[in-house]
Amino acid sequence: MATRTNSRVLPALRLTLAASTAYVALLVALPLAALGWVVLGMRAEDFADALLAPAVLHSFGVTFFASAAA
Repeated sequence: MATRTNSRVLPALRLTLAASTAYVALLVALPLAALGWVVLGMRAEDFADALLAPAVLHSFGVTFFASAAA
């Protein structure tokens, strides 16, 4: 009986942990990106690039390879 309960509870806990991690990452990334946009006078595309920074994506477990060609 315990195995059946665990098989339903553990995926829900993993989903909750993933959602809370994403929420905290956005709480950190969005104000920092907005601050950089205002203080440094970033263009809109620079603002989008700041949101997609490798450090932010790495916090979601995503490997991001940026092209060196501009």
